[in-house]
Amino acid sequence: RFIPRVSRSELFEIYKKADIFVYPTYNDTWGYVLLEAISTALPIIASNTFAVPEIVKDYKNGLIIDVGKYKWNIGYLLNEEIFKNKKLYWKPKKEIIEKLKEKISELIEDKKLYEEISKNNFYEIVNGRFSIKERNKKLKEIYEKCIKN
Repeated sequence: RFIPRVSRSELFEIYKKADIFVYPTYNDTWGYVLLEAISTALPIIASNTFAVPEIVKDYKNGLIIDVGKYKWNIGYLLNEEIFKNKKLYWKPKKEIIEKLKEKISELIEDKKLYEEISKNNFYEIVNGRFSIKERNKKLKEIYEKCIKN
């Protein structure tokens, strides 16, 4: 089910009911929404654009789809013929849709993989890269460098 824009409280209620978080973006430089999904232990399927692979590690805490060479050009996001004709709707590329279907099916069919990814996401928030402990450690290092300089 596609979820349109909702309030933050509604969003976390949706996360609680969801089984998989699918995020096939072409243009997100730092996916805060990915961290939200990770915090609810949702397995993620996301594209390999910008910082997404820094957050989602393939087969560790999610699955990555290759969307090819991405550009800051909206024409790349659209079916090129539709863009040239200036119609006002987007049509995702068929090969990306197929990759998404494959990864979604993989998570649905492989319960062990699903559970492992979910467990890893929970760990990332509680004790891992995105934990408060880890964040505070990095901030302390930054502050200590600033004080010394």
